[in-house]
Amino acid sequence: MSTRARITATIASTVAVLGVLAPTAATASPTADYLSCDSGGSKFQCVAYATGVRPLQSVQWTINGNYRPQLNGITHTSVFSCSPGSTQFVITIVDANGVTQVIDDYDYCRTGPWT
Repeated sequence: MSTRARITATIASTVAVLGVLAPTAATASPTADYLSCDSGGSKFQCVAYATGVRPLQSVQWTINGNYRPQLNGITHTSVFSCSPGSTQFVITIVDANGVTQVIDDYDYCRTGPWT
């Protein structure tokens, strides 16, 4: 084992013993495993999969820089119109502990059949 590998292993085991790598429920941040959007006919439908502590305090969507208040509080959208081309989604999720997670993702708005 190289010196670098031994040092890395020593640091990792020391941090684990101190409990730094084991966050408590109160400090764990919400994570969004992924954002999934389906598109077709110049329309989108999206689901943000957040695994933060429930219940979520807030969910806010911004699409192509435009805040969408009608999508507040939901992680699964209804079908909404989009302009053909690349679309940016920014979803801000605050979990029950007040921890914020931001998902910033791009998808493509299709004019053809749903994918």
